[in-house]
Amino acid sequence: MGLTGNSSLADYDFMHRDSEATTVLLEGQIERQSGVIKRFHPEYAVLTSQGYLHCYAEQSDLLERNPETSFHLFDCTVSTLDDVRSFMVTIDKMKLGRSKYTFRCADQAGADHWFNAIASVTAKSSTPETSIVGGTLRDSKTAMAAAAAAANSPSALPTAAGIPAHELAARNAAEDTQLKEKSLDAFPDELIEGEKPYPPYEPVARDAEMPPLEKSPIEQPPHIDTPIESEQFYPAQETTPMPAAETNLLATFEHPAAST
Repeated sequence: MGLTGNSSLADYDFMHRDSEATTVLLEGQIERQSGVIKRFHPEYAVLTSQGYLHCYAEQSDLLERNPETSFHLFDCTVSTLDDVRSFMVTIDKMKLGRSKYTFRCADQAGADHWFNAIASVTAKSSTPETSIVGGTLRDSKTAMAAAAAAANSPSALPTAAGIPAHELAARNAAEDTQLKEKSLDAFPDELIEGEKPYPPYEPVARDAEMPPLEKSPIEQPPHIDTPIESEQFYPAQETTPMPAAETNLLATFEHPAAST
């Protein structure tokens, strides 16, 4: 069986159909105001018992496409308008996005039907109801007595540790006092093995004479016995004696008067 223009969710078998989250309270054609010009556009709306209002562009989109818009009506309020065919859904101001949406039906009877259905869902509380603390479910008198004691003395309520709140606060205060009194000087034996405690701080006056600084002897560089670089890479060459003829000629140039 395919989807037709007259289809309804009751005609199909889908996953979690009998779940409370998908139980349909009301479905049908409706118009919603949207767009920049604020015109009414036809939509197919489905209201569930869990307070969700799903709006589809067309009725044939059921079970095949996600809704264009979904409202969680637990966070909304519904109010009437001057037009008897219209009503407004206002979202909590703490939520993001638009805060007001206007819906319109074909006649006043349809608008009243939708208004009453949505109002019945928004009237439910989204938070669990408060329950009696303490006592036992099998003894109503004990439960009522525990509730009265809790109202008169809130600090006597049991905590997660299983003790009254005032006793737990006293224990915490005692532990804080012990931690403040604890120090390294008072408990040297509790230091980690091999760790030395810090010496106590002793302030020094400004005009106090400072002890002289100890001068350490200047270390002389070791004596270098290695040859100089020039001698190492360029060794001296052996000189040969000059011949006698060249020696006489050199002497003639140096002393020309002696030759005459």
